[in-house]
Amino acid sequence: MFSPALYLHRFLLLSTPLVLGVVAVQILGPVEMTYAGTLEGTVHYRGKPPPPKVLQVIKDQDHCGAEVSIQSIQIHDAHGFLSNAVVSVEGVKGSGEEVVEIERPVINTRCAFSPRISMARQGQEIEIRNQDPILHNTHIKYRGRTFLNVAQVPGGNPIVKRLKRSGLHTIWCDKHIFMEGSLLVFSHPYYSMTNQTGMFRIEGIPAGKHPIRVWHETLGILEKVVNVTEKGIIQVKFTYP
Repeated sequence: MFSPALYLHRFLLLSTPLVLGVVAVQILGPVEMTYAGTLEGTVHYRGKPPPPKVLQVIKDQDHCGAEVSIQSIQIHDAHGFLSNAVVSVEGVKGSGEEVVEIERPVINTRCAFSPRISMARQGQEIEIRNQDPILHNTHIKYRGRTFLNVAQVPGGNPIVKRLKRSGLHTIWCDKHIFMEGSLLVFSHPYYSMTNQTGMFRIEGIPAGKHPIRVWHETLGILEKVVNVTEKGIIQVKFTYP
């Protein structure tokens, strides 16, 4: 005798494992995850550094002095730890995070650009101030084209400019040829600069093999491929001959 209740009970018993199987595949299936690692290291200079570059001051000697000494190759100790070398991860895209204007890269003009070497993220703003009692003309070029060219009177308002392109920006003062500097702009957050002890640290790098580049204003570029592991700390050493 046909029983609707018994038929429904048997149908549920036979169909329930199939439904649970589909749900299990959906929950336990492959999930794409991104892991990141940290790169730590040092940059060295082998040998005795050359003497500083001495430039004669022609204008405004009363304030700037008769000459300016620039030592771009700054060594920490006998081991040759090199400061002011910019280290970056190449071939990576931005993290997708918005550029937060927490602290602007600032170039202060005191008969010198300070810091002479600076870094920034593409999309950030740079601020240039004249803190001298004399006139300066700050000139910044990007790939041979003028990015900024402005005269700054003593006590004038700071100049604020947004950095729209990544790459090397060269800086100098048209009025004082001994004033020079460099600004490196990156399209991602994976960059750092060696400190006074020649050390650097870059966090949150996507796992995988990446070219790591070292840039120095005088010594040029070094590069090597490093395998960044998931949630690990990779040690790397660069040496300029």
